[in-house]
Amino acid sequence: MSPQRARPPCLVWPCRQLQPCPEHPRQPWLGAGRRMPPGWPQTVARIRARDRGCCRVCGGPGAVVDHIQRGGPEADWNLQLLCQPCSDAKTEAEALAARRARLGW
Repeated sequence: MSPQRARPPCLVWPCRQLQPCPEHPRQPWLGAGRRMPPGWPQTVARIRARDRGCCRVCGGPGAVVDHIQRGGPEADWNLQLLCQPCSDAKTEAEALAARRARLGW
């Protein structure tokens, strides 16, 4: 019999419950512990409609609403619809640029 992994703490600070927390259930549109802004599902629907369901980079079927300017506002002008491969490529390029900047390259 393998040992059980310890349950992680609730993602809402300063709650001291363990997950799954009965006071703060996870919501389906939340990922990796991030809290989405109020009205996020409506924003996603609006961006999908504006971009006609197509990735802004390759024109394929869009899957991810992405910030154009990293860390920028949740305004429509700063959001775009990307397919998963284009989103992954953009994320990797941003991570590489951050690593290079940190190393002074």
